[in-house]
Amino acid sequence: MKKNACLLLFAVAFLFACKKSDVPGVPVDEVPIDTGYHYKSDYAYNLNVVYFVASDKTPNADYHRRISEMMLQGQDFYGKWMKHWGFGDKSFGLLKDVAKKRIKIVEIKGKLDQSNYPYDGGAGAVLKEVDEYFAAHPTEKTSDHTLIIMCVKDIEADKAPFYGLGRNCFALDYPGMDIKDLGAATPAGTKATGWIGGLMHELGHGINLPHNGGQKSENTQFGTSLMGAGNSSYGKTPTYLTKADCAILNNTQVFSKVTRTDWYAPFNATINHLNAKFEGGNIIVSGRLSNAGSVNYINFYNDGAKNGIGGNKDYDAVPWSTQKIGVDSFYVSMPLSEFSNTESYPYELRIMLCNQNGSMINVPYPYEIKNGSPVIDFGDKNEYAKTNWQVIDFSSEETVEEDGKVANLLDRNNTTAWVTRWNTNAPTFPHHFVVNMGQALAADGFTFTQRAGSSKIKDMQILTSNDNISWVVLGNYVLKDIGGPQFIYLPAPKTFKYFKVIVTSATDGRQYASLAEVGVFKN
Repeated sequence: MKKNACLLLFAVAFLFACKKSDVPGVPVDEVPIDTGYHYKSDYAYNLNVVYFVASDKTPNADYHRRISEMMLQGQDFYGKWMKHWGFGDKSFGLLKDVAKKRIKIVEIKGKLDQSNYPYDGGAGAVLKEVDEYFAAHPTEKTSDHTLIIMCVKDIEADKAPFYGLGRNCFALDYPGMDIKDLGAATPAGTKATGWIGGLMHELGHGINLPHNGGQKSENTQFGTSLMGAGNSSYGKTPTYLTKADCAILNNTQVFSKVTRTDWYAPFNATINHLNAKFEGGNIIVSGRLSNAGSVNYINFYNDGAKNGIGGNKDYDAVPWSTQKIGVDSFYVSMPLSEFSNTESYPYELRIMLCNQNGSMINVPYPYEIKNGSPVIDFGDKNEYAKTNWQVIDFSSEETVEEDGKVANLLDRNNTTAWVTRWNTNAPTFPHHFVVNMGQALAADGFTFTQRAGSSKIKDMQILTSNDNISWVVLGNYVLKDIGGPQFIYLPAPKTFKYFKVIVTSATDGRQYASLAEVGVFKN
């Protein structure tokens, strides 16, 4: 393993940092030490890079050089694709000494041995100590995004966290992991490609990116999407970022060269109108937004169930990205020929609203591909306004631990939901609610919008009435375990003033129920 004079001087300087301070009242670990590096950045925010060493480990040799070279190459990679997709000359910010090709890395010595920081469940313990360090050294934290590199000696035995977790992400450093081996047709090269590529993939999660597999023509032209299977191709075969990735990164804090005070603050844009159809070999989606002033891009992810939908099953999601049109509109045409898989499976279209402050809102819509053609059953129905509607009876609601009030069913906001009581004395099935529409309305069906959370409704019964006394059972229905609106079509038009929904099971088998929205439509 190479050790040059510069690194030796760095090591000596680091050891001297442990000397007792001669400055009265200044703690030992806050005495300024000249490391020989002069880190600068022209970004307003910079990625925090932490090297975390458990109490029973020692830092791997030459890690400062090795990780610096990986991160500088990664910065170039991200910057290349930002420029390619028209977002300008930018990448994630790093504090770096350009002349010496080193980046600033914060080394944190863990309080516990490695067995206390396992892959499953160990991230929380690491984050607690990282947060404590930054609380004691606030000037060391330069953004809301942190890459934590776990020092391991044996990858399999140490089983360190290696994944994204909010605006934090975990990777690892093993002895000798070096960019010089990246892509080499040797055992060391295979190992480096997997773990360095994995680092860049998990970094993507830590700077807000979801999984996606790219469009078919892009994969032919550019290689493998980093946020798909690119963790196994990075540095070995062509690998790229999709336009949807870069639209998100364009709004990410560590890509900004200007400051703002509202990073990641919630926003309340909603999709007011949505039209969708399959025509001429394209899935065409258009719509209008409300409260869309700070939305600049809209992403679309087509996620098929061949490998599962959502979570860690969306590596093959096919993305598109478009700018907002005017002040509140969007339009996208997605050729089915760009899908890598067109077998008969359920799909979910996730529409992501990208805010300039980095926040995002995802709105899911289910559809299917049957016999090679999409069956689109989402988009605007002629749904009645709910202004004068009221929930006049219900089994329970959770208002202590979360905003799960039953009135959320009628607020036209898919991010709020009715949730049955779970804080205390949680009732079991059946759960129910009754809605008074204020007048008798002719209906062709109902719209049910599942919330993006647990205990979605599965089995239910719908009843109608004109007097809230005599009830007619319309039937028993089953909702899917997916987000977005689902439609219940009646066999014949029905006129009623009241309707009741009785829930008898949840998709996750628990005793609770939840629902974001309910509506009635007339075609």
